Amino acid sequence: MRLILNPLLFLHAAMLLCLHASGQKDRPDLKFGNVKVADFSPKIAATDSSADAVFLFDVGNAYFEGNKKDFFSTVYEKHTRIKLIRKTSFDDLATVKIEYFEDNGFKKQEITELEAATYNLQNGQITTTKVDKSTLFKEQNGKWVTAKFTFPNVKEGSIVEFRYKIESPYYWRLPSWKFQGEHPHLWSEYTVEVPELFDFVVLKQGYLPFTVDTVKNEYKSFVVINNPHDAFEASSSVTVNANVTQHTWAIKNVPAFKEEAYTSSYKNFVRAVEFQYLAYRPPHLPVEYETNTWQKASKELLDYENFGHPLTDLNTWLKDDIKTATGGQNDSLAMVKAIYEFVRDNYTCKDNTALYLSQPLKKTHFGRSGNVTDINMLLIAMMHNAGFTAEPMILSTRENGRANEAYPILSRYNYTIAHVKVGDSDLMLDASVNRLPFGKLPPECYNGKAVVVSQDKPLLVTLSADALTETTQTSAFISNMGDSLAGTYSSTLGFQRSLSTRQALKTNTDVDNFFKDIKKSYLLDVAVSNTSIDSLNKPDYPVAINYYFDFKPTGDIIYYNPLMGDALKQNPFKSAERLYPVERPYSEDNTFVLNMEIPKGYKVDELPTSAKVLLNTDDGFFEYVIRADKERVQLRCRTLIKKATFLPQDYQTLRDFFAFIVKKEAEQIVFKKL
Repeated sequence: MRLILNPLLFLHAAMLLCLHASGQKDRPDLKFGNVKVADFSPKIAATDSSADAVFLFDVGNAYFEGNKKDFFSTVYEKHTRIKLIRKTSFDDLATVKIEYFEDNGFKKQEITELEAATYNLQNGQITTTKVDKSTLFKEQNGKWVTAKFTFPNVKEGSIVEFRYKIESPYYWRLPSWKFQGEHPHLWSEYTVEVPELFDFVVLKQGYLPFTVDTVKNEYKSFVVINNPHDAFEASSSVTVNANVTQHTWAIKNVPAFKEEAYTSSYKNFVRAVEFQYLAYRPPHLPVEYETNTWQKASKELLDYENFGHPLTDLNTWLKDDIKTATGGQNDSLAMVKAIYEFVRDNYTCKDNTALYLSQPLKKTHFGRSGNVTDINMLLIAMMHNAGFTAEPMILSTRENGRANEAYPILSRYNYTIAHVKVGDSDLMLDASVNRLPFGKLPPECYNGKAVVVSQDKPLLVTLSADALTETTQTSAFISNMGDSLAGTYSSTLGFQRSLSTRQALKTNTDVDNFFKDIKKSYLLDVAVSNTSIDSLNKPDYPVAINYYFDFKPTGDIIYYNPLMGDALKQNPFKSAERLYPVERPYSEDNTFVLNMEIPKGYKVDELPTSAKVLLNTDDGFFEYVIRADKERVQLRCRTLIKKATFLPQDYQTLRDFFAFIVKKEAEQIVFKKL
């Protein structure tokens, strides 16, 4: 929604009136220092025994004020009270860090109010120790300043409280707010007030319902500078009257966010609101829109010195490397592949989370290193020099959180790759990742929409983990060799597992340890020999793991797991419920085949039963087909999961599905001595 005066907002406010009234009775007393004895035993601590701290409340306000020096200012206020239960919370919460921005002192944010105190309960009485403002310590990092202070007299059971105000001349920036974090909150609230002169887009995320979600409007006056940016005309104060939209969100009893298996990033699911500046609406003048389209954002990026502008240079110093890489080839696809492999194999990525260039392309070229954007922009420049159409493509990696493609919020993006056109084919190339196959992207890139930054027409490309299928084929053949059983094991991995295996096994020692771990995975005393890993140094081919193994059956009873070391040992989904989606890195299709001679002098006494279980109606299945005769046992086990992402309502089904797999794959064949 847009935070401007709108008649529909009155209807919205009326609809939420009851919700607002019910929420207000739960709102805590926010008077600073008004700590009560009951606060030392917050009720949420009894329901979350793992919590080492509880936020009694966390309340924020953001609003506009007239700025007599420079148009409008935004004011941000934060007031927080926390019960520290255990010492493990001290590192995170006993020291407060406040970040703000200074642009060489010309336009700077300022902390205009600050107070903080520690409260302890002694013999039924509350003692207060205030923070001395002189202990405030500031660190400068470029244009960012971090102000820090530490609460005095902190011990287990203390309550700490702080309140501060920041005034900012950057009226186009409204602070975001997270209602949820690593610790539970009894009350989390945020209020934003915006005059009708400004349009902001509200971006919400998370799954927790709001206790309060209200909108109201009032008329206000602001005294501002008439023409703060006109150097040729004297500035004067003017009073601006405007309707102001106030939006309040609040949630009570917010649980701590606990990141679970198969979560791309907690940033996607923590309950939060964020704001994107859209436009300024001066009275009686045309609307001034910000970068609100990808067409405009692309143009600005391509003109920016630390992004696209260096691509407009001739960069003729690249021609020798292009000649070395291509070796006189004429085929277009072969040339593109050769240039890609040259950059991939000769450059080192030192930072894989960067949207902008950290240095000139020439420095990257001669230094043979840079961040992900440095390296892939160099790749694009080489493609240009070789006569190919290549453009930057920006995205947000899984760990960084999902970007909202509807609005060009560039701060959400942290990765640049190359988009290259060869004939009718569009290739996505990332030369920053060692041993990455041609035409493939690392799994962390599959995180929603990516954007091809183009002068002509920006292109949004979907990179979904659901489109990736990881196929693994494994077989084991076991025969009697005298009084021992000997077998061969062969497993051909899919692209993603091949990549991770290559990245993990960089030395001979790594390979040796890899096979030692395989030996340990067997429940029997197994000897492993004739080991090999095919295509470990050939990125365009799948990795194949091969080895020979043998063991000697002993005793009257032999327990043997037919899946050997490949059985799934535990269910990755441990929680009883889940409020946000399961995000696996890919769908999968794994097949394991066993053909085994029965050990000499033994017979099959117990054999697992065959089974097949569907995942939902058509999301996949688990199939376990086993049979035995007098001479051999044969097994075919297949797990097929057709998609990577599952909604919360499918969580229990998915959890039960994996629980069945773990239980079934743990079953053993029992051989009994004749």
